[in-house]
This record gives sequence, structure tokens and C-alpha cells, in this order.
Amino acid sequence: MILYVYFKFVVRDEPAVPGAVRAMQGELRREFPQVLSRLMKRPDADAEGRETWMETYELRQVDLARFRERLDQLAVLHHLPQPRRNEVFVPLDAAGSVPA
Repeated sequence: MILYVYFKFVVRDEPAVPGAVRAMQGELRREFPQVLSRLMKRPDADAEGRETWMETYELRQVDLARFRERLDQLAVLHHLPQPRRNEVFVPLDAAGSVPA
């Protein structure tokens, strides 16, 4: 399954955010080495100048509740913009079914 976490902020108002996200993801990699993470952003800011950033976490053999709890703790510890919205998606096989 893949956890998607997205949030908005004005980069010029919060220039430390990119480094903070990368530091947080580094801590998560040490605690959950089997998790693959990425950091992305939309190409354009919204009308208020906010950029939408997204973290993705491919969770293999990881307790989702435990991972989410630690992710939330680290997001607060690293002073990341709030709110942070998250959703979980599962891959489909070629026939459109969730693999067993």
C-alpha cells in the first residue's frame, strides 16, 4: 500500500520546510528501512502563492497505524506545515483486483 501525505505552504515564508521534510524522511528510513519514500510538488502555486507538496511512502510489511503515528510525531517535531492530509491507496493487478 502507498500512503500519500499532502500539504500547502508559501515557500518564501517557510524556507526551512524542504530540509525539514528530507530530515524527517531520513529518520523514517532509519526506523523503517523497508519503506520507500518520495517528495514531490505541484508545478504551480495556487492563487494565494501556496505550493502543494506531497510525500509518498510505499509501505511493505509495515504496521500502518504505527508508521502513521511516528510520521505525525516527526512532522510536529520538524515543524512541518499543518494541516497534513493523508490517504492510503492499494495497487491493483492487471485485472483490476487487489492482489492477495
